[in-house]
Amino acid sequence: MWLRDRRAEQGFNVWIDEQNIDVAVDWQEEIGQALIECDACIAVLDAKYVNSEFCRRELSMASNRKKWLYPLVYRAFSFDGMPPGLEYQLSNTQAIAFPEPASDSANLEQLLVVMP
Repeated sequence: MWLRDRRAEQGFNVWIDEQNIDVAVDWQEEIGQALIECDACIAVLDAKYVNSEFCRRELSMASNRKKWLYPLVYRAFSFDGMPPGLEYQLSNTQAIAFPEPASDSANLEQLLVVMP
């Protein structure tokens, strides 16, 4: 994933729930521990993400623990496609749009500037 690779190049420890969980471990414990230890949470918002109860739980936990939240609106997705509760949760968080591959590099640089 380009976002993970770019952050890792800058010396950040990047953890992704789809890649860093061994099949034999309790994945809810692993995700919960990663959220406790992280400084920030990047959510790549698309239809699959916002309709996943588990992804919404991740955002809630990160928010409750006062983590930096960085929602990325991916491709044709928009806030209009979110469940109302998630839209409410993110209503005071500025999102960065990634509407097409041609603008990904510039938008990623914008994200990297605002992240701690």
